[in-house]
Amino acid sequence: MLVGASLVALVAVATCVVAWLLWVRADERGRAEDDRAAQATVERLQNSVGRVLTSLRTAAGLVDAEGGVDTASFHAWAQAVGSIGATDALALAEIVPASERATFEASAGRRISELSGPGVFGGAGRRATYVPIVAVWPEPGTRGALLGFDLLSEPARRAAIERAESTRRTAFTGTVPFLTGGSGFQAFRAVYAPTENSGRPVGFVSAWFGRRILASVFRELPEDVRARVGVGGAEIFATSDPPSTGAVRSLELGGRRWDVVARGRSVSHGSALAILLGGGVLALMLALFTAARVTSERRLRRA
Repeated sequence: MLVGASLVALVAVATCVVAWLLWVRADERGRAEDDRAAQATVERLQNSVGRVLTSLRTAAGLVDAEGGVDTASFHAWAQAVGSIGATDALALAEIVPASERATFEASAGRRISELSGPGVFGGAGRRATYVPIVAVWPEPGTRGALLGFDLLSEPARRAAIERAESTRRTAFTGTVPFLTGGSGFQAFRAVYAPTENSGRPVGFVSAWFGRRILASVFRELPEDVRARVGVGGAEIFATSDPPSTGAVRSLELGGRRWDVVARGRSVSHGSALAILLGGGVLALMLALFTAARVTSERRLRRA
């Protein structure tokens, strides 16, 4: 009986150990799949939004020695940046002191404006400084109404512009309504005259990142990737079956934290369960066989 009981115990322990090892291996494969999914999502973010933000740095080359920017040069630059496919629009804005407002408006042939209501542009109020948009890409359609809009007329954009100037880095707004409809984020980068690297900027370049175009960027993820992407605590994209847990990645782009949660291909624990079930059945059969043998031996002794 002792030998039979030992054999049953050995089978049970071996079954549990093997099942546990298979379960751990499956968990490791699952974590590897999640890491792969998170890496794919981060790379998609870096190769789209990250590339646009990197390209904003090159806008410094648009400024000539006198501190001017030719709009034709801006459009050529913007077309190249826009080909990345991760931004709705790009804009160039100049800094205009209040004392030069009349001269600017006469030269540009349009007034400096601000929103007087949803989608309604009116003359900008009095301020010490204005940052009107002087060029937009692409320009056709309703974006032409953006020309002359003062980016300092709204608190969210003003704060991002001031941060871009003080840090000399790209700065993002939070979620803002776009002037021509929709919503998303806007990034600003200050540009300086070549001889005034330590002075004030001569203007700003800006990129719009709408929710729809950001969603189109992430739709190119592999089909087996489930992901959620957020920035500044606001979710900007989620797959049709968004994960509640998974591999988590965070990175900083444009002075804001972008968070990624992703799950990869599902990994089955079926092998571990099969071993556990099979081993349990075997141990039970051995136990029943041992019990039957012991009972039979006792009967023989009595006889």
